[in-house]
Amino acid sequence: MVGVGEQYLPAFVLVLAFGEVASGWIVALPPMIGAIVQLSAHTLVTRLRSHKRLVVTTAALQAVSWVPLIVGAILGSMNIWLVFGCVTLYHCAGMLTGAAWSTWIGTVVPRRVRARYFGTRSRALQVFTLAGFIGGALALSLSTGFKPPAQGGDPRVVFNVLAGMFAVAALSRAVSAWYLWKIAEPEPIPPNHRHVSVRELFGRLRSGDGASAAHLLLYVASVWLASNVAAPFINPYLLHHHAEPYLSWASLVGLVMFGKIVTLAVLGGLAQRHGARTLLIVGGVGIVPIGAMWAASDAYAWIVGVQLYSGVVWACWELGLWLLVLERFRDDERTSLMGYYFLLNQVSMAVGALVGGWALAALGKDSDAYDTIFIASTVARLMTLGMLMLVVLERRRPVPNEPASETVRADTSAWEEGRGGT
Repeated sequence: MVGVGEQYLPAFVLVLAFGEVASGWIVALPPMIGAIVQLSAHTLVTRLRSHKRLVVTTAALQAVSWVPLIVGAILGSMNIWLVFGCVTLYHCAGMLTGAAWSTWIGTVVPRRVRARYFGTRSRALQVFTLAGFIGGALALSLSTGFKPPAQGGDPRVVFNVLAGMFAVAALSRAVSAWYLWKIAEPEPIPPNHRHVSVRELFGRLRSGDGASAAHLLLYVASVWLASNVAAPFINPYLLHHHAEPYLSWASLVGLVMFGKIVTLAVLGGLAQRHGARTLLIVGGVGIVPIGAMWAASDAYAWIVGVQLYSGVVWACWELGLWLLVLERFRDDERTSLMGYYFLLNQVSMAVGALVGGWALAALGKDSDAYDTIFIASTVARLMTLGMLMLVVLERRRPVPNEPASETVRADTSAWEEGRGGT
């Protein structure tokens, strides 16, 4: 679904002629609204008395959200607000799925096999996302004679192919929902399942009790804000500004996934030997120069190297982050804390995208404008290193009356059942 559907939403907006800024904002703004909606996950789980019921229902709703987009692609025209509405529904459903799934999966997969299971799962996710993404680009390229609309390709043909791709995405999620329904639910509601209020979360920051989880939330939010000053505009930069053919564009974007696939094959062992903090440091420092690297040159070979490098360092960062999330977010609070995690991340992404989009439009959307937001992103990422050091150097302090729990080690960079890591 993600590879053949979600990854092509920015291209869909461009073909509808809504512009480069809208193409970037479609990546960041609907997920922010979804993150706000998913704060209700704890309440919905409590009312349904089951994490599984919420996951299956929202996964099915996510499949349905593709239907209006399919119709719009068939007609070759769609109101921009309707596009944003459908994509927002897609992300609302996906975020609710992810919040509940992150707790449910902990009751399904035994601790003794988590590292092997999640390692295999994570690589499979990247492989199939990449396969869908490249497959979609190949279909678009062959149908248009390797000419996107920016190079004189027929938009009508592009719309027809996108309609088929979105249909595949909808069917894939429907199949996914069916298989989610067939998975067991040993503990519909984990023991002592509780909600952490915003007041309690900030109280932990002031008191020092359980502050490590709150610091981790703030660090991740700062990284996403800094990164998304530029990241959402890579697609319009390549497709519109550079007028890359679909297959060339997909190959460049897919190199990040390929870099993750290769890197994840060895990161599990490195995490066992050196720990999550080491991976987070490598990734957190490694992502800093990526924006400046994009501004340094627009040569195809250089961009290939930048994308491969990005895949490696982001894989380190995501795996180190997930290990610390499992370590610092208690099982009985994880649904609630993951709600804040998703919200802070998506709000940060949206703010970053709004700033980047405003700057891009104000500066004229030319090469210098793109270089400006790329460099600004690097400067902003550099400023996150202080928070990174705070996160990796502090030890997790217990919350009052917290039950003893063992530290969990898992090998995954894509635990979110719903959006980008589905």
